[in-house]
Amino acid sequence: MQMESEEERTTLDVERNGKQYNESEAEHNLLQAFIRSIPDAVLICDVSGVLIECNGAFTEMFGWTREEIMGVHATDLIFLPEDADIREEQKKVFHGLQEGRTYRNYRTRRMNKQGGMVELSITYAPVRDEAGRMIALSGIYRDVTDLQRLEAAVTAAETNYRLIAENMKDMIALLDLTGVVRYASPSYLNVLGFRREEFEGTNCFRLVHAEDLSIVRSRFERLLMTGEQQTVEFRYLRADGTYLWVETQASLLEEGDGGRCVLAVSRDIGERRELEEQLASMALEDTLTGTANRRLFKELLDQALRFCRRDGQQLAMIHVNLDGFRTVNEACGRERGDRVLKDTADRLQECVGEAGKVCRAGGDEFLLLLYRVEDAADAARTADECLNCIHEPHAADGGEFRLTGSMGIALYPDDSDDAIELMNQAHLAMFKAKEAGGHRRAFYTETVGPEAAAE
Repeated sequence: MQMESEEERTTLDVERNGKQYNESEAEHNLLQAFIRSIPDAVLICDVSGVLIECNGAFTEMFGWTREEIMGVHATDLIFLPEDADIREEQKKVFHGLQEGRTYRNYRTRRMNKQGGMVELSITYAPVRDEAGRMIALSGIYRDVTDLQRLEAAVTAAETNYRLIAENMKDMIALLDLTGVVRYASPSYLNVLGFRREEFEGTNCFRLVHAEDLSIVRSRFERLLMTGEQQTVEFRYLRADGTYLWVETQASLLEEGDGGRCVLAVSRDIGERRELEEQLASMALEDTLTGTANRRLFKELLDQALRFCRRDGQQLAMIHVNLDGFRTVNEACGRERGDRVLKDTADRLQECVGEAGKVCRAGGDEFLLLLYRVEDAADAARTADECLNCIHEPHAADGGEFRLTGSMGIALYPDDSDDAIELMNQAHLAMFKAKEAGGHRRAFYTETVGPEAAAE
């Protein structure tokens, strides 16, 4: 076997070393190109902490040139702010890095060449060779100044919104898409009387009054389908078992993670509902007797006439006046007179039952509507029962007294098919009964001849 000469071995070593140098230089150039291509700022130092490399993003972020910072020790960098806590923390991080620790998304701040502060998220990591030996230390810097400002603004906004929510009289709740309460403002808890742990985490529909549940669920589903704000009034159960009328405006909110939730703003409308009911009652009922007033009576008569026309039925309209009622007020006083009117209204309603309706027309006059009478005789029997109930005794101080009444009767369709005309006809017939001495009834057809009716 032929042995290599000394000259040949020397030549081979030179070629081998040259090849390794070229490979090393190629790897170094590749690493440089890779570092330059990273959009975040990159800084590399040797294991002792002396800066040996940075990329263009680093010099652009902080303003110093590569030549100005190369060879400087990491803990002596001029871009560390004059903050004792930050400098001490940086030394601890650097020593941890030398021990092989990695720090991801380390939040801190640094100073640029112009003296301005840059809020940063930094990832520190050791650089190791193929054998696992630590050969360098790296830092990748990401400017999060704008992000931190946004986070601060969002935090401030959330704080402000929570302060607003927690000091508003309106009740505010956040619900998930199934109706589970995620958050309830203190006003919600105070008004309903629940503790937070009793209310949050539960489904809001469980407290809705059974009669209102279908409309509330319907509006909730419409909100989820259309995204349009919904307003609904319903009764909500309090902790003490009573119900509260609330008006709720529900809106669909888009959350930061792409999800959705429901914002429900409610207010107590109990007093408003009570007032509305009182006004409605005042508008349609006689405040003294609780019977229908003339306005409601006219609406009921119009409706009854429509049904009678449709079904081929008859009805009777009766006008009642109490005979000599003025003497009751004069002898017993107005308060006693009011009680007599209330008692008379109750007696009349009991007489007509479900087959009729009573209205106090004013003073000592009442209107009776009899639905679906068989004929004039049927109407007369009910009128006679009403006359008898009016004549029943009323208690008075030290004794009792009796009243009588005069009644006029008009029939549909025999006398008229118009509500106003029927009321006028019954009124006229009542006067005829009173002129005849009172305590009696009179039909319109009995008291008014064809000539008078034609007029």
